Amino acid sequence: MRKKKNNRSYKFTEKKKSVRGMIACVGAVISLLILAGMLIQAVTSAGNGGAFLGSAGVVALFVGVASFIEAVQAVQEKDTFRSIPYTAVGLSAVATVLWLALYMLGILL
Repeated sequence: MRKKKNNRSYKFTEKKKSVRGMIACVGAVISLLILAGMLIQAVTSAGNGGAFLGSAGVVALFVGVASFIEAVQAVQEKDTFRSIPYTAVGLSAVATVLWLALYMLGILL
């Protein structure tokens, strides 16, 4: 739909916010917050966190991977704004890489 007024053209769009992108962004932020909390807890307990920290870390890794998959699907949606899905892709990729690096570091050391 176009509307002309005073030699200025306005274009109204039918785009909407991506719900999948917002869900993926929230999942990525939750994964990063859990990572920060687990790192603080591991440092304060001098590396003796126990099975609870390990299992919570695995769950947070899966949340990061799931949010990455959801964010990639949100980027491919049509007629949606792209800023939130691209932010979710970046945040979830960072969260997943940090979790994998933490696990690899734990295996190697």
